[in-house]
Amino acid sequence: MLVVDKEIIELEKVVIGAVMLEPNNCHFPIEKLRPEHFYEQNHKIIWSHVLKLEKENKTIDIISVTQSINKSKQMPEIEGGAYYISTLADRVASTELVEKHSLILIEDFMRRTLWIMSNKLTGSTVKSGNDPFKLIEGIENDLNALLQGSESKPINQLKVAINAFNEKTEAILKHGKK
Repeated sequence: MLVVDKEIIELEKVVIGAVMLEPNNCHFPIEKLRPEHFYEQNHKIIWSHVLKLEKENKTIDIISVTQSINKSKQMPEIEGGAYYISTLADRVASTELVEKHSLILIEDFMRRTLWIMSNKLTGSTVKSGNDPFKLIEGIENDLNALLQGSESKPINQLKVAINAFNEKTEAILKHGKK
């Protein structure tokens, strides 16, 4: 069973709150975070509206995000509604660490995704008749999609490992085809 640390949920709140308080000082999360990087459904919805406002060159703050969510009729999906959104900024002491916190969220998303992929792979490998080379190719595609656009040091190390994996896979495929 997938378990998400409470600290990750708190970081999600802090990052969203920081962006709504000081969007001009929070370029990194706006540029790098996608709704799927967030674990909590509330946060996915809120973040999608932050990005929508950014794309439309509109002000990003508690009021504009709340209005955007209301206009889209998604407010009933936010547990706690407008009040919940307004409390996110209360958690922010400083926006100084928002980039570091955003990277932690991205890395946690990657861990969750890898967990899901490993469960999917485990289920696929026990079924006889599944082509192992297609399974490897699927893993390769999933990992490449996961790493697309990621720039942290651990992620870059993972990219190097995946490139080595890809080379070994290609060698296996070539050898297996002979």
